[in-house]
Amino acid sequence: MRIEKNNKIFNLLFFIVIILFLILIFLISFKQTSPNYNIVILNGRVIDPEKNYDEIANIGINGNKISIITKGVIKGLKTINATELIVSPGFIDAGIAGQPSFETYKNIEFWKITDGVTTTLYMHDGVGSIENYEKLFLNNVHYTNYGFSTKVSEYLLYDLSKQLDLIQNNILNGALGVSVSPEYNPEIKTNDILEYAKVAKRNNLPLLSHLRFSSKDKELGGVREAVYISQQTGVKFHIFHLPSTGGTFNMSETLKLIEFARVQGIEIDADLYPYSYWATYINSERFNSGWQERYNLTYEQLYYLTNSIFLNESLFKEYRKVGGLIIVPENILSWNNSIYPALQSDFVFIASDGSYDLLVNSSAHPRKTGTFATAVATSKKINMSLLNIIKKLTLDPANLMKYSEESFINRGRLQKGAFADITIFDYNTIDGSGTIQYPAQISKGIRYVLVNGKTVYEDGKINEVNAGEFLKHKKKINNFNLYLKKLFS
Repeated sequence: MRIEKNNKIFNLLFFIVIILFLILIFLISFKQTSPNYNIVILNGRVIDPEKNYDEIANIGINGNKISIITKGVIKGLKTINATELIVSPGFIDAGIAGQPSFETYKNIEFWKITDGVTTTLYMHDGVGSIENYEKLFLNNVHYTNYGFSTKVSEYLLYDLSKQLDLIQNNILNGALGVSVSPEYNPEIKTNDILEYAKVAKRNNLPLLSHLRFSSKDKELGGVREAVYISQQTGVKFHIFHLPSTGGTFNMSETLKLIEFARVQGIEIDADLYPYSYWATYINSERFNSGWQERYNLTYEQLYYLTNSIFLNESLFKEYRKVGGLIIVPENILSWNNSIYPALQSDFVFIASDGSYDLLVNSSAHPRKTGTFATAVATSKKINMSLLNIIKKLTLDPANLMKYSEESFINRGRLQKGAFADITIFDYNTIDGSGTIQYPAQISKGIRYVLVNGKTVYEDGKINEVNAGEFLKHKKKINNFNLYLKKLFS
């Protein structure tokens, strides 16, 4: 009786152990086969310019961050096959000109996202009131991250003291920098910019400038002014579109001036757009008396975008009273003597100086819709490494902005803990598609774009998702806090 009872107990225990073992096997198998990530990007050539990482790998994303980069097997609820594609940090455009409106901002973001841009920063001009734009945009759908600098020219009717108060107030409301354009606002004197720079420096923000001069005999003076201001105040100084303003005729000397300043510890850098012609307003100071000699141009070479016509002297005088955009001919900016040398400099990155606010074709500079794809295509012509050009599209602008808004220490790179702003493209086909007459052309080769872990663009189509964040300056970020945040992110 006792033996039989013991056998029954043993059999029962054995049965329970077998069941538990099978359950354990099932759980292990389920864990191995069930998705661990919201999105996985598989078999792409993953580029991280900060750590010089360039490997075929897989990326797992949960929420708005990258959870893993591995060569191991991973599974997700959504799978993106990146075989034979480049997986890059999302491109950052830190030089957008113009101001969006409620009616046009999504059109601008459409053209940025289709060019691989995940963060659109209106830093060339900026805005006079961050508060107004926050009320206008905050609760609406955004394809990209976005932010603004302070537009000093909106304050020029006031005395300098009042201007400085308004700049500081806009910074407190979230402005990411302080922007000036002394060529277009010659009433802004060097001493004024020194004071603007002090406010920017006090708030740990960059001063960004379209330089004062663009003519052959004066452009180096604008560069020297920038170096002087940065040297005197300690401000981080950024120069917009260097080949068209500051290095058109004397790029070799311009680059030497900036490089020498940087060796002395002066924080100064620049950007460019990869086109050999510029555009600006016909009624701007650039077309004041003597422009033909300054730029070696004639009336007949000026293309008036508003009416899509070339001008003569009579039409030029007529439309100068009206306003409107002018585009100059190709190769006004030298590829070999200006653009390529700047592009190959360590301190020059890519920015568009443009924003296209229509979804249909209307004559415009194609930099507004295709700067970043064009930059990659251009880099191949001078045998620039893929790692280097991606750095100029991502990490370099992120580093310019890293003290402006703290999330930039986790943007512009592909690492565990970084924001999942990701651009996936075909290196063999990537290029801008727009022309002056037909700028509304989607860039070639951009396959997928993710913003904060959401797939915004895939297979040539926009997903109507609210992915972008309003990036605002919140407080001064000191070096120690920056280090700790990066260390433990």
